[in-house]
Amino acid sequence: MHPIIFQHSFITLRTSYLLWFVAVSVFMFWTRSRAVNKYGMDYNKTTGAIIWTFFAAVSGALFFDFFGKTLLFFSGNTSFSGFFPAQLSSSGGILCGGLAGIYKSRMENIKWNDFADAAVIPASAAIAIWRLGCFFDGCCRGVPLEGSQAAWFAVHYPGDLEGLYRWPYPLIESAFALALMLFLAAVEKIFFKKKTPEYAFLTPLFILFYGSFRILADPIREAGLKKGGLLVFIFFAIIGLLISIITIYKSIQSEK
Repeated sequence: MHPIIFQHSFITLRTSYLLWFVAVSVFMFWTRSRAVNKYGMDYNKTTGAIIWTFFAAVSGALFFDFFGKTLLFFSGNTSFSGFFPAQLSSSGGILCGGLAGIYKSRMENIKWNDFADAAVIPASAAIAIWRLGCFFDGCCRGVPLEGSQAAWFAVHYPGDLEGLYRWPYPLIESAFALALMLFLAAVEKIFFKKKTPEYAFLTPLFILFYGSFRILADPIREAGLKKGGLLVFIFFAIIGLLISIITIYKSIQSEK
């Protein structure tokens, strides 16, 4: 594990920073390419929607973290360790980024469902890369494994006590996100041969599977989802399931 790539004086280049930058770049440029070339969307309008999505995701991630720490502070919870350094809440980022992307696409008179379907495959790839950054940074590191015998998949972080091994949560989520990206790409290739569907098709699948994964995988995450974050992903899973059923039904009806 090499968390620091380069360090000179006050300049430090961390592996996590590089991977997070790559994740954001992949999402922004790949989404624009798919939106313009596959879905026939306007280049400038799509760029504006992507920028709105990015900044809203960052703002939402910071706000959820700040809000959660504020509740800990005023409740006197012993786990409160200060507001800084700030952390990014994935639930807040996904929720606010998604809502901002839908809002901006509607304001620009571009089909929000096409924009969403164009974005979810790059989003899955970005999550896979982002979690690799989390692994090198040591955040969301996973709960300790029980027993003194280390399993083959266990991870020992430099800052942990000797003999303490953890679930490799960031690697697990990264692998899931990569598998989800490949699944969505396969669905798109199989069902979108002639034209893109009238209704959002990939987006509800992404929401359903990723939301369900986060709910199920929460017990092995280091601190677990905060109550607000857990509610967000439960909401994601339910909405994703309902929209998936409606979308599939409407798609079948339109083919008749």
